[in-house]
Amino acid sequence: SEDDLIPSIYNVFFAELVTVPLTALSDIAGHFSRHFLAPRAVTEEETNACFKGAEYELAERYTTVTKLLFLCFFFATLYPMGFFVCALALFVTYFTDKFCLLRVWKPAPQMGNEIAEFSRSYLYTIMLVLLVLVSAYQFAGFPYDNLCEAGSPLPEDYVGNFTIYTEGKVDNPAYAVNVTVEQNDMMYYFCNMDKMYELSSDSFPPSDRLQGNDHWMTETQEGIVNLIGQYGFGVLLIGAIIKSIVIVHDFIKSFYESTYKPVGRMQGKDFCNQGSVSAYIPQIRNPNFNFPLIACDISGIPGKFIGWGHPADHEFFNLTRNIPPDIKNSEDGQDMMSIVKYYPPRNQLPKPLNVIDQARISRDVIR
Repeated sequence: SEDDLIPSIYNVFFAELVTVPLTALSDIAGHFSRHFLAPRAVTEEETNACFKGAEYELAERYTTVTKLLFLCFFFATLYPMGFFVCALALFVTYFTDKFCLLRVWKPAPQMGNEIAEFSRSYLYTIMLVLLVLVSAYQFAGFPYDNLCEAGSPLPEDYVGNFTIYTEGKVDNPAYAVNVTVEQNDMMYYFCNMDKMYELSSDSFPPSDRLQGNDHWMTETQEGIVNLIGQYGFGVLLIGAIIKSIVIVHDFIKSFYESTYKPVGRMQGKDFCNQGSVSAYIPQIRNPNFNFPLIACDISGIPGKFIGWGHPADHEFFNLTRNIPPDIKNSEDGQDMMSIVKYYPPRNQLPKPLNVIDQARISRDVIR
């Protein structure tokens, strides 16, 4: 039925594969704002506000990828098809996000690659360990009927014809099942085959010891559980120890040796001559303004490094202009805003005036 485990897992993958991308690509709110509200706006600011785009969070996008991988790895044994569905969902998610970055979403604050490195180094490593351990536990639980052979003869009281009512519907003919028990039938007793949530010395790492005094695994099943549970976990544990040693070594090494490693290569192009590259300017985004609010003094910074343009002036959105002069010039006021400096190349500095030019300027001033 649809309430079972496998259909529920598939529904989650289907939502990420079809429902979520279609919702993002359709952008119903954005189309309504651009095509209905914008033509009826009174001022230019209101019109620009209708074209800002939808907001998004980078952490939310990483959460989506992590969720898909977690579901795929956790239920890999019970739902092997999840690897293919997850791969297709990640493929669709990648191109959907790429399109939304260019056409639907508004620009996000500039961020580094710390989130990507953290996810790649820690979260995905943890999920690999989870894949190995959970797969071993789930292999050990087959066939999941919680019935073990008793190995003793069947009592005579159980031999005969019986009527069993399912789903607790006693005396209801619609749920009645006729059962015939013969003398040669095998007798079973209840045994818990789901050992994943038990805490004992025999439950970790997963192996054929999970059976205890009960025996329900086949020889092939025991070999698979031992291979995945013990040897697989051992290999990952050795890799985690080596990774930890490297991290500790690099941390200690950073106290007496530089750990900076340049990325890329010299191209012979100055940063100041790049028209499409912006500098890191502290800015605060407010939904009531179409442009970010600048939180530093930009009097000595060229406007092309701000990252966006405005018909009026960048100073209109500068928060330092709203600070009273007595507070701004005080010791506490100087620490209220960030400090950003721009040092142009020597060939772009204004040339010093010679004696003749200084005399000419002084004569013009006197006149």
